[in-house]
Amino acid sequence: MALITNNVLWMTWTGAIAGSLVGFLVFNFNPASIFMGDSGSNFLGYMMAVIAIGTTQKESTGIALLIPMFVLGLPILDAALTMLRRALLREGMFLSERGHLHHRLLDMGISHRDVVLTLWGVTLLLCLGGLTFLTDVDRLQILLGVAISGTVFGLMFFTGYIRPHDLRTMWNKGLANLARDKALADLSSDLAQAVDSQPAADGLGTVLEKLTTDGGITGVLHTSPNQADRIFGVYEHDAKGVRTEISIPGTEEHNLTFLWKGRLSGPTKNEVKSLKDMLAKLQ
Repeated sequence: MALITNNVLWMTWTGAIAGSLVGFLVFNFNPASIFMGDSGSNFLGYMMAVIAIGTTQKESTGIALLIPMFVLGLPILDAALTMLRRALLREGMFLSERGHLHHRLLDMGISHRDVVLTLWGVTLLLCLGGLTFLTDVDRLQILLGVAISGTVFGLMFFTGYIRPHDLRTMWNKGLANLARDKALADLSSDLAQAVDSQPAADGLGTVLEKLTTDGGITGVLHTSPNQADRIFGVYEHDAKGVRTEISIPGTEEHNLTFLWKGRLSGPTKNEVKSLKDMLAKLQ
């Protein structure tokens, strides 16, 4: 884009960045020997934002907005679909989970390398579409417009976002998540009140045992400096699932690690709040 608009300054900047990334890719391509950390990815994201402004400032407002949206179309699409999915599932927007486009392609049995190459192809197509805004070739714009529309539709279709069955499944799972949150909150409250009215020899242990039996929690690891670690339910250190750690109020040395085995996302904000409220009442 800088070359087409004769922007020598941005040609220098983007050329330098592209050269460094190609050198990095030699060692980063699958199977990778080095990986980029948050500092590197945040820097690149910032530079992409600045370059998007700098290379389109001579264009009309509409084109200046559309070009960066096409170039960054894949992460924007993934972010939009993530927000839609989490809204339907009634889950927090900032939870870690395995529902992104590349995760879904991997779960379909496509190899890691083929997933990367597929997403590269989609990005290349979107970038070419963005470049057409700087040309006057109508036929090329129409051809790339059709290709991009078909590609995006196919990607969303095969990853389970636009089929009615997929949307209905996410909606029903969201209702189940709401019911699960309420059930855990009710159980936590009942257990806290029961132990408070009829203290047991080990009130905390009684509650945690009950939670792993009736609360949908697979296992709990209780870590204390004064005694050996205790496990309630089935807690496996290498099990795949979701974990969250909560400190017992008033005693920083005691920590509880809750495990939801097999879950891909969570715990939800309501689940954590219910557990914290319950532990607070037990002190």
